[in-house]
Amino acid sequence: MLKDLLIKKSLYIGSYIVAALIIEFITFNVIGLAVFPTYFWLDLAILLFIGAVIFIVPSFVAQSILICLMLLIQVVLAVVNEALYSMSNMVFSLTMLNLVKEVGGVFNNDFVNYFLGAGLLLIVAAEGFLLWRMRKIGAKHSFKWQAVVLLLSVFCLTSGFSSVLYFVSLDSFITTEASDNLYIYKDDTYLFDTQFIGTKAYKKFGTFGFYYKNIGNFVSGDGKKSAEQQDEETALKALDDYLAEGRFNSDLDALDLTPYGGNGALRTGTLNGQNVVLVVIESGEWYAINGEYTPTLYALATQGVSMTQYYARDKTNHSEAMSILGSYPALIENTITSSVSNPQGLIGHSFDFSLPNILQEGGYTTNYFHANDGDYYGRNETFADLYGFDYAHFLDTMERLKGYYDKKEFIDLDRDSEVLSQYIDDFSKKDAGDENYFSMMMTLISHGSYNDLIQYGDYTTVLSEKEKEDFSKNCSVKGQERYYERIDDFPHTYVNEAHRLNVSKTNEKGKLTDAYLRYKRYQAGVMDLDVGVNRLIHQLEAKGELDDTAFVFYADHNCYYNQQNYLLKDIPTTEYWNTELYNIPFFIWSGNCMDLNIGSDLYKGLTYTNTDENVHSSYTGDYYYDIDHRCAGENLGGIQISKYCNSFDILPTLLDLLGYDFNLNLYQGVSVFKDAESVFISRESGMFDANIYSDGDSVFVKALPRASETDPLYSFDGQICFNGDAVSIRLDGEAVEMDASGLEKYLFTDSAGDYIVYDLDAILSTAPEDADAVDMRDCLSDGVNEFLRRTSEYYKKQEFLEMIYKYDYFRTRSAEELIFK
Repeated sequence: MLKDLLIKKSLYIGSYIVAALIIEFITFNVIGLAVFPTYFWLDLAILLFIGAVIFIVPSFVAQSILICLMLLIQVVLAVVNEALYSMSNMVFSLTMLNLVKEVGGVFNNDFVNYFLGAGLLLIVAAEGFLLWRMRKIGAKHSFKWQAVVLLLSVFCLTSGFSSVLYFVSLDSFITTEASDNLYIYKDDTYLFDTQFIGTKAYKKFGTFGFYYKNIGNFVSGDGKKSAEQQDEETALKALDDYLAEGRFNSDLDALDLTPYGGNGALRTGTLNGQNVVLVVIESGEWYAINGEYTPTLYALATQGVSMTQYYARDKTNHSEAMSILGSYPALIENTITSSVSNPQGLIGHSFDFSLPNILQEGGYTTNYFHANDGDYYGRNETFADLYGFDYAHFLDTMERLKGYYDKKEFIDLDRDSEVLSQYIDDFSKKDAGDENYFSMMMTLISHGSYNDLIQYGDYTTVLSEKEKEDFSKNCSVKGQERYYERIDDFPHTYVNEAHRLNVSKTNEKGKLTDAYLRYKRYQAGVMDLDVGVNRLIHQLEAKGELDDTAFVFYADHNCYYNQQNYLLKDIPTTEYWNTELYNIPFFIWSGNCMDLNIGSDLYKGLTYTNTDENVHSSYTGDYYYDIDHRCAGENLGGIQISKYCNSFDILPTLLDLLGYDFNLNLYQGVSVFKDAESVFISRESGMFDANIYSDGDSVFVKALPRASETDPLYSFDGQICFNGDAVSIRLDGEAVEMDASGLEKYLFTDSAGDYIVYDLDAILSTAPEDADAVDMRDCLSDGVNEFLRRTSEYYKKQEFLEMIYKYDYFRTRSAEELIFK
């Protein structure tokens, strides 16, 4: 009797473990990570413990339900991780539960791999069927004390074995001393504890190993805590020392603008005393800013200062916050808004280092605008006293917008042109006693998805009135029709030729491609922003304030919906390391030192109307204006700076131009106009500059184009050269020849020959067998070593910045000696 009971329960658990491993195998291979996790035995140890827990459940029915439930959870995680990885090379973490509402609002079915989901559900169904068949195996359900003792004994043995396997696996982790400059990449214990690169941790430790630790971190806080973080008094003293050691912006050399066609007049303090309008372009791409469809934005970019090598890759709430905070907390216990892991959030803390708070102290009235509900990403809590905005306008308070009265779903977006038009006076609002204003707008109309023209057909001038009426009734994003009528092709006039689109709008059958139709919907959104900005510039010119106002535009992230960033830039969808994907707009124009000429017939004959019965329009001007502005002094515009920069550099750049000096240890970035560069670490996935990308496992180095495959292949900096069977690598300033065949496991090219790839994980996992053996780290070029050093420095600095956030440093310390004019 006891034997039958033991056999039946063992068969149940054995079938579960086999099904779970099959799902793990399929998941890892479909995503493209590996066959199984690197530390497979760790993954198996956690799975065995789960099996042991299910084993002692008395009821076979309950046991079957638990098995199917666990498998379904695993399937959901697999499908979600495949979607996240294909979209942004990230995996699900429990911290994302804090954004369930926001993710649900933008979720699109196009993200889901239904074949994967269906295949995995078949495995669950097969397991359910097997369990149903095994119910016929004879084993009595009455549990006497002998049975209880037996089951507990088996549980103890199994859980004991899984514990031994778990700790043996932990002991097998590759580790190194914290003093090693590549410690964070080489030490797998650090990776396991912190999961600082989520995808790498998932790949190494597997579904069960990863989420076991993820749950633990989510409940108790992040895995690694320094002594400073555990004691507030000690932490504050450590921060005092850290900031005392910091250099200041004024210590950096000015960037030589001569190679970019500029001169030294564009420097620290050039925008001192200027009003500032900061516009964050939702899903902004350089190709959407062009002479054909966005004349105003194109003029601002080409007649101002364009940072053509600006890069970013983060969610909107992170990108817009980074531009005014200069960093962003990453620890689970440091969430800014209330969360499960940090119920109080940081709302009551003092963010004296934020751009709006700094400008408030300098006599600016600060205004914020976003045509979405205030509780989305908790903006109604953050974009007020915390970040330092005097006036924060959201959809639920903007009574002049249609969506205030009738918003059906997230994608039922209010137009950015209406935000700018209906609140045009609020953008230049100044309180009594203030000399300037700082107004920030997070745009929305260019947000995905972009399927209207696919679902309801292309919208053109040749449609009948009935067809136009039907489209307008059915489409998700309203009010774009006049833009659709003007878009008949990809643009031809770009801010920089490097951003030219070289794809066809039709397929081999002459039919418009889905990628083109999605582009058209997206381009219409940026056109709408262009119209609003044009009206605001005209208003400021009419009021005599354009001379005193600077405009700053940057994109939060690329246009990633439906992999548009890959398709339109003609990049294989597997080539996530291609940094061109993340090269997006950043440009500045200022009326005190730059001319502006805008002339366009794009909207000739159109008049502005607002027929919404709920809204009394406060804007009565023209639809679009010609602008002819001449600055009073020397025209400093019309230059393109090709120096690498990223989201962290926005705040330092603005402080620099506005005449502030500041402690560089407060922020992750540096001013674009200084001869220094930062490195970008994405909260989603990846770390990169313009030419090097790393996912933590590999380092991808951009290669120079070559005439033929037989020619030598050089890295962008010339430090690595593949030439036949030889590889030349610059090490400590000198070129060293190596045998390519001996390095092929560690150094190779991608399939297209566009990137040279270091298998960093393999390099750091290989220890010299003896003192005379080659250390594979010696094949890392000087440039790659420098890149890895800078990324390591980022994480070291971030530890201190996390402490500033967590311990509310400026509650007891003044910022006056750290940020000043």
